[in-house]
Amino acid sequence: MAEDPRLVILNLRECFSIPDRLAPYVSDYKINLFEIAWLTDEQLKRFHSDFRIVADFFVQMRKSHEYEPSGETIQHVNEVLELMRVLTGDHRFLEFHNEKTKGGPTNMIDVFGKVLEQGREQGIEQGREQGREQGLAQGRAQGADENSQKIVRNLMKNHNMSFDEAVALIGLDESEIERLQKAMDKTA
Repeated sequence: MAEDPRLVILNLRECFSIPDRLAPYVSDYKINLFEIAWLTDEQLKRFHSDFRIVADFFVQMRKSHEYEPSGETIQHVNEVLELMRVLTGDHRFLEFHNEKTKGGPTNMIDVFGKVLEQGREQGIEQGREQGREQGLAQGRAQGADENSQKIVRNLMKNHNMSFDEAVALIGLDESEIERLQKAMDKTA
């Protein structure tokens, strides 16, 4: 979709640099192009088929980058969803393709409701997965800290080492040493 419909090339000759001496020998084919996103509200009302729903989608997206679906019944659900998939590149429309006989969507409110529902479910699942990963990472870190604490205490008690000698021996970095010192101070 062009940002300015006047920038769209509407004939073949405009696509090429043709020297003036060759111009009479090159056929010029005009292109009848409808910039659907640039239709007016009056022009949209002239459509009485499912294409009005598709055209309305593109007009709204051009105007506000948001789509407020209508409750208008889609007569040819699979065809409209396939066209929307092709024109938008959004493969989520495929998931609702062929669902009409199974109680699938019959208008764009249903379609986008299912898209939002699916997005919500995916978001929840991603949140759970991230939570599990963070929990595992925290658990591993806590377990490593507890293990380091036991080793340092053992070295200090049974081998008469200072805290600094014990942490140097097991090779802890500065942040681990600081965390370990705070944990040992709390339990001392």
